[in-house]
Amino acid sequence: MAGRSWAAELDALPDGSDVELRGWVFSLATLGKLHFIRLRDSTGIAQVVVRPGVSSSEALARVETLRREDAIRIKGVVRHDPRAPGGVEVSASHFEVVGGSLEDFPIRKGVSPRLVGDYRHLYVRSRKLTRVLQARSELLSAFRGWFNREGFVEFSCPSTITVAIEGGATLFEVKYFDKKAYLTQSSQFHLEAGIYSSERVYTIQPSFRAERSKTPRHLTEYWHLEAEVAWSGLDDMIELEERMISDVTRELAVSSRVFK
Repeated sequence: MAGRSWAAELDALPDGSDVELRGWVFSLATLGKLHFIRLRDSTGIAQVVVRPGVSSSEALARVETLRREDAIRIKGVVRHDPRAPGGVEVSASHFEVVGGSLEDFPIRKGVSPRLVGDYRHLYVRSRKLTRVLQARSELLSAFRGWFNREGFVEFSCPSTITVAIEGGATLFEVKYFDKKAYLTQSSQFHLEAGIYSSERVYTIQPSFRAERSKTPRHLTEYWHLEAEVAWSGLDDMIELEERMISDVTRELAVSSRVFK
């Protein structure tokens, strides 16, 4: 977006740089006449200070009513200060609430796993899960890049099937119009059909297993990375898999912004 600055790039800007930040209120604190807003965007967290004599009268009045996860747009100047988180903060001249939070944010430190599950759509805003999802995105991108460089064709396979792929005991049955169908356990059968045209095929898709378990070792829904190769034996597949894992992990370790 034109004119927008990001939390992660503030440290590289000189003092006095004019910036516009857009994000969500991560936390609020007041110290005397100073109001501190920790603003969250997809790149990190920026500290913003609203202070008399610098911030507009509208900003000073509005900051009193802010709540966590309010969506706000802030204009101000960069100021380096070793006391600030990350050594830099933004002295706000103006801000506006683009979208207010409807109620107090329910997820706080120490809440139960059950509550986190109930508010999964809100938990994705947490810094930890944000990093997990960003790492997952980079991992999938690295796998796709590797397969494409190796001459594989990505197949998009259906999520509903009519016969079991890995045994009928773990099938999720669904009604498919007037027929009986199941959520797929694997894309193996469709990939095996694909090797007769493209020879080297892969897919990254969800799979489902109706296994009742209270252990973390069983998942009812997960994402499969599956591949099939024509004219290959067991030793060929082992060599390919070892090279794939080695190349992809090396690429992530060297280039990933998430793990730095």
